[in-house]
Amino acid sequence: MKPPDFGAYQHKLLLIVGVGMAVDGMLMFVVSLILPELPESWELDATKRGVLGGAIFLGMCAGAPLWGDVSDRVGRLTTMNLTLGLAFGFGLLCALANSFWMFFAFEIAFGTCMGGFIPVANTLLLECSPADASGHSIGIAMNLFSIGATTASVAAGYVLPAFGWSWLLVFAAAPLGLSLLAAPSLRLVESPTWLAAHGRVQDAGTALGQINAANGTVSNPGKAADAASVVPHNGGSEHASVASGESRAPPKPSLLSLLMSREGVQLAVSLGLLWGCMSFAYYGIVFLLPTWVDTRVPAEWTYPAISLTAVAEIPGNLLAGYCCDRFGRRASIGAFFSLAAALCLLSGLLSDAIDSGTADWRIELVVICCLKAMVTAPFTSLYILTPEAFPTHVRNFALGLSTVVTRVGGTVTPAVGQLLLERSTSSLPTFLVYTTSCLVGALAAAALPFETLGRDADAHMVGASAPVPRGLLL
Repeated sequence: MKPPDFGAYQHKLLLIVGVGMAVDGMLMFVVSLILPELPESWELDATKRGVLGGAIFLGMCAGAPLWGDVSDRVGRLTTMNLTLGLAFGFGLLCALANSFWMFFAFEIAFGTCMGGFIPVANTLLLECSPADASGHSIGIAMNLFSIGATTASVAAGYVLPAFGWSWLLVFAAAPLGLSLLAAPSLRLVESPTWLAAHGRVQDAGTALGQINAANGTVSNPGKAADAASVVPHNGGSEHASVASGESRAPPKPSLLSLLMSREGVQLAVSLGLLWGCMSFAYYGIVFLLPTWVDTRVPAEWTYPAISLTAVAEIPGNLLAGYCCDRFGRRASIGAFFSLAAALCLLSGLLSDAIDSGTADWRIELVVICCLKAMVTAPFTSLYILTPEAFPTHVRNFALGLSTVVTRVGGTVTPAVGQLLLERSTSSLPTFLVYTTSCLVGALAAAALPFETLGRDADAHMVGASAPVPRGLLL
């Protein structure tokens, strides 16, 4: 059975995954905009507004590992559709909330579902894409997050004053409903990799045939692939039981046992640092930019400047996908962090130069747009590398735990940035903190124990003493 090409099927899957990513980007932006517009009867003080602002992050922290584990057990497609439907429902309920606690509860529930949808959908896309185009696939999906945030910034200017905060939330959540309506007609299939890892080799062959048929590369997708052409033969009894199409699969080690080896500890520490440094730098820059624009950019350029920094994420995502496929994940992430550190330091120096009247704000705007692209690129790259580093049966659970670090970093970094800005007359100390974060990220990338491009995580489990049968060769 021929491995899947990147074609019509991947574009259909990208449509569903991309819409979810776009909604995530929109709602992250929208929640910050509607907080001042919420009813006075809710008696919101600064503390309550802060709680509402962080509620989605809190839900995502819980949802990512929870739904990741569910998807490892019951399947990627099933879990993606379930989280998509629940997120749509809770998104609409947020718009109907009539009290602080009701809004808070629905925000938590929505964040839990979206926190699960993002890693599950990305892993499904990764497992259904050819290995040499997985970076391209994830890069496009992550771009739609940026496009969603940009769309929300434009739509808010029209919807919020005309219809109010409830309708802005409906506008942001509505694409999820459209995805649910469109999903049946797209005829998506379960991940062949997940099916094979659970011993369902005949189903995996059929799913792979349907993917290739949608791409126009096979003529009879309904016929299950011969297991001998799907499963590599190494002569072991475990291989024979899987190749025969039996439902039982050899026992698989838990995530904890996989990480108990020296290589596993090295991987866990490196990934923890990478996700933490990435989120700390990315969200720190995101929350810092409005303050920088307000204090250094002329009033007539405020909105265009903010829009340009949002659009700058698009080339960053595309560059991440291209470089990861062309040069490898580890080298690309290290290069992105290194460039981001240099640009961050330069931004701090230029900010002080602008304050002293020796530099032009336009020059720094260009530098900051480049910086935004470089801190966005590791975000995309880690969504490619992390699931590839773990075997199929724990892949999404591991990815979900990794994204928890992202939410924690996103919660902490705004307070750190604002505190430094208030305590110092210079912008350099604030930018130096994010420069240091990027440098640590570059070192963590170099410390990764292996490159994941072209690596079969099922055949080379972290800490395993011998190769484990992969089940399906994609």
